[in-house]
Amino acid sequence: MVTDEEVEQRKGGRIPANTKHSTSWAIRVWKDWAFERNSLTNNSTAENSVRGDILTNTNEELNKWLAKFVVEVRKKEEAGNCYPPNSLYQLCCGLHRFLQNNGRPSLNIFEDCLFKHFEDPLDSEMKRLTSLGVGANIKEAQAFTIEQEDKLWNLNLLWNKSAKVLLDSMVFLIGKNFAFRSGEEHRNLKFSSTYSGATFS
Repeated sequence: MVTDEEVEQRKGGRIPANTKHSTSWAIRVWKDWAFERNSLTNNSTAENSVRGDILTNTNEELNKWLAKFVVEVRKKEEAGNCYPPNSLYQLCCGLHRFLQNNGRPSLNIFEDCLFKHFEDPLDSEMKRLTSLGVGANIKEAQAFTIEQEDKLWNLNLLWNKSAKVLLDSMVFLIGKNFAFRSGEEHRNLKFSSTYSGATFS
């Protein structure tokens, strides 16, 4: 025989720790945004104030405030920088999860036509941020220096001492001379590939 409290604990255990953390983060960002917005609003009537407790907002109010939230919210710790598109979407997912897990299980802010006023600004803002390159981390490989390459040769890590070392040497030299950056580019190399007008066959 289990108690009601034990059942509730089991229900709470179904949610992974990372998901709980993400949801808490979204709620914290919502509360901070609501507080900041309310402090900047000259007219603090109920109509112009955001309730920090997201659960107390009606669906109509959520639709209105979520649309403003996705356009206005900024990183607190980075002096007003925009959240990357993926982070903005994750914030909305966290708010959505929180609402569903706290008395509104049928609510779907991403698919319900009643939330179109929120969905369109979210889509538009994510596209705008993507076009500005916000959150785009370009991975760039660093070229080997002459000293680093000499060290590899001197340590016999590149040479023809064994089949493995010879293979490693070929991969290194092909990557270096053909400016390959990924294993896929190496795998796709064929004898019929052309480079600088020369055909290898």
